[in-house]
Amino acid sequence: MIDIIIALLLITGVYDTGWSSRYDPHVMDWQLTYHDLTPPCDGCAVAVSDCSRIGEYMLIRPLGAEVWVPVIVADCAGADALDENGISWMDEYNIDAELSWELAEQFGAVDGSIEIEVMR
Repeated sequence: MIDIIIALLLITGVYDTGWSSRYDPHVMDWQLTYHDLTPPCDGCAVAVSDCSRIGEYMLIRPLGAEVWVPVIVADCAGADALDENGISWMDEYNIDAELSWELAEQFGAVDGSIEIEVMR
């Protein structure tokens, strides 16, 4: 099933570039359990600004990398992250995805934000 999702995203997905942030170790596990989600690979989960996207799949990679990594959206910025204009801190700083700790390690983003590409 994940192969079909990847193929559809590559054919019809919406491409974007932005920046990453990251979760601390094991924090994303709580979100996966809470939402009863199974990532397509170990640690392949992210948070995004828009809560309506929880449960969606997307592809992600460091800017310019050759290999796309399939991920599931397991968390979001939420209403408490909105400023007085309704803008989340993720949108304000062009954060396209907050990476699980495992993805941050894989992408070399543990010590800071990196530029990423997403297909959703």
